[in-house]
Amino acid sequence: MPNLKLDGLRVRYGAILGTDGVGFELASGETLALIGANGAGKSSTLKAILGMVDYPEGSITLDGRSLKGLRPSEIVRLGIGYSPEGRRVFPQLSVYENLKIGAYSRDRAEAAERVERIYAYFPRLKERARQNAGSLSGGEQQMLAIGRALMSRPSIFLLDEPSLGLAPVIVERIGDILREIQAAEGLSVILAEQNAAWALAIARRAVILELGRVTLTGPASELLENPQVRRAYLGI
Repeated sequence: MPNLKLDGLRVRYGAILGTDGVGFELASGETLALIGANGAGKSSTLKAILGMVDYPEGSITLDGRSLKGLRPSEIVRLGIGYSPEGRRVFPQLSVYENLKIGAYSRDRAEAAERVERIYAYFPRLKERARQNAGSLSGGEQQMLAIGRALMSRPSIFLLDEPSLGLAPVIVERIGDILREIQAAEGLSVILAEQNAAWALAIARRAVILELGRVTLTGPASELLENPQVRRAYLGI
């Protein structure tokens, strides 16, 4: 049974369609890559799942329960975490304070345990725990954004463009950490990315979006060999 299911999702920004009938399923423990160019509808899809934008048509269900009309804070409490595009850390707050913000739905003891778990995944964050987040490098801020989202102990993790603006060696390191976290915590992951080669190497399945619509879906390994995907996203 799918953990998360989207069906006929239409997100509108006035007269503009952000998504046009998007539908897919995410199984428990699965990593799904959501691939598309800028403006394809990836961020709109993730924001709709988290309740950050309304959708007049379509449905989103979590274990059979509709998420429509729920506030983002309620959806987070149901087990969905979100790391936004552009990282969006609080630059004047310390690394530690940023992490604690992510644990607002947890009690003090659990939050303290969770901070230590995040430090184990990202030792660099522990070294910089008292530094302002704004003083971190781009890669460190991305680690912090991921760690902050994981503080709520989600079962489903939404990642929006985690490789954006980062050096290839940092991108590969973040990929290794994501695999480690998923193996340790049994996360289901939706990875929204323009970096198709990297995302398809991490994911089990993938959905290709163009102009808000699903154009291809299937096993990531097969899409890596698909001539249409290779021409459009891999430059081959």
